[in-house]
Amino acid sequence: MRVILPPVGLAVSVSALAEQAHIDEAEGPQLTALILAATAVVETATNRPILKRTVEIALPDEPWSEFWLPVAPCHALVDAPGAVLLRGYDEPRIRRGDYGGDTIRAEVGYRAATDAPQQLLQAIILLVLEWRAAGITVEGQFLAPQLSFGVQRLLRQIRYRRPQEMR
Repeated sequence: MRVILPPVGLAVSVSALAEQAHIDEAEGPQLTALILAATAVVETATNRPILKRTVEIALPDEPWSEFWLPVAPCHALVDAPGAVLLRGYDEPRIRRGDYGGDTIRAEVGYRAATDAPQQLLQAIILLVLEWRAAGITVEGQFLAPQLSFGVQRLLRQIRYRRPQEMR
């Protein structure tokens, strides 16, 4: 999966994070970088893009009529004439129809960060606070720390796993 049109904005605003964690908003640039990094970790771990974006997805070579997308939610197919989005939110899947291409473009992610499940946003906040407390910066080189028990539990609650069958 490759991002064609990246998301705009932050999943968690600096002001919301500062208010919740009692942090001075003067740390804005550092917090923004940590929020972006934590968002990438959470989205990758859960297969749930938080902010809306357009992605290109490579399709399998095998003959199939229905295919479950590797991320959820999906709002629309952007570039797949003849393919039909059957179900877009919980288990997004497409029907090939007369589409014979090897990639599709789809609009994925929640319409707004506030529509995302609370577990995703809370995992981002928790990661940012842990990294800030450990003195981890995005610019520096470091060994990636293990995710805490709390973050792991939040990610497992909301992780999207697509069905492993093709029809």
